[in-house]
Amino acid sequence: MTEELDTSPAPPAMPVLPDGMGMDLDEVARLLAEKHKALITPDDPVLMLVTIHNAFLAQENALMDRHKSALAQVMAGKTDGFVQAVQKVADQMGQTLASSTVESMRTALDRHRRDMLWLSAIVVISALVNVGVFLLR
Repeated sequence: MTEELDTSPAPPAMPVLPDGMGMDLDEVARLLAEKHKALITPDDPVLMLVTIHNAFLAQENALMDRHKSALAQVMAGKTDGFVQAVQKVADQMGQTLASSTVESMRTALDRHRRDMLWLSAIVVISALVNVGVFLLR
């Protein structure tokens, strides 16, 4: 049996995935040599697992990005709803406080007018009494 030499170009180095995820084939070969004293060649089938795992990590990263985006939209919607509800309650409280403050001011002003009327009447009576006492002396 004759063996044919594989003249196909070497596969390109796999790029490292974003955020430090994934490993390239050279890093895996160095790690296996360092930790397990096992030397592997670039065409070793074990490196297919690296490619599969890196592809899985890329898909998982894309899925996580979609989930983050969806969660951000949900949270934004909920937050907007909460802000609107709080604003509505705050406006109602402001109107209630304003109306109760105006009502209490009216009540105080009416009481002040009544008190001033009584005090004026007392001053007038006191003045008449003083004039009467002065004339009778």
